Amino acid sequence: MFRLTAPQSSVLLGVIVLAVVVVSLLLSFIRKKGVQRYYLLFMAATLVLGLGYLMFYAPSKVAVSLSEDALEVAVPPFIKKSWAYQDISQAYMADWTATDQEGLRPVQRTMGTSVGEYRTGWYKLANNQKALLMANGTRSICLETASEVLLLAPDDLEGFRTALESKLGFEIK
Repeated sequence: MFRLTAPQSSVLLGVIVLAVVVVSLLLSFIRKKGVQRYYLLFMAATLVLGLGYLMFYAPSKVAVSLSEDALEVAVPPFIKKSWAYQDISQAYMADWTATDQEGLRPVQRTMGTSVGEYRTGWYKLANNQKALLMANGTRSICLETASEVLLLAPDDLEGFRTALESKLGFEIK
């Protein structure tokens, strides 16, 4: 399993948002009386747990794994999908800042997360193709199938490349 860790900036942003929510809810809790306090407490607990899941737990589970017959990408809570190796028509190293690969540049997020250069989820590319991104930067391994493009760059990109080459049976250039 090859993981993609969230950048420190997104973790810091999550901590700040959670702190602001908790402080504002505590101030509201102090001002309320009676039953309203319990409703507010229930809403606060639900909100803190939901934000905690979205900002801390889900990003820690972003990964790509290689089984005997398929590649599986997990980007909680949005995506868990697999592709058979024989469905992959092309595989190559990509950098969407290169002039010959500008079409691979993500232009619109349709479902996912984006903080700086960290991108996970479904995106529309400059060439109008639908793509699944799992990258922290512009350099990734591009896998093309009949219906979509996968731009994958786990933390151990070279290790992933070597493992994927052995599964696909050809070199990724």
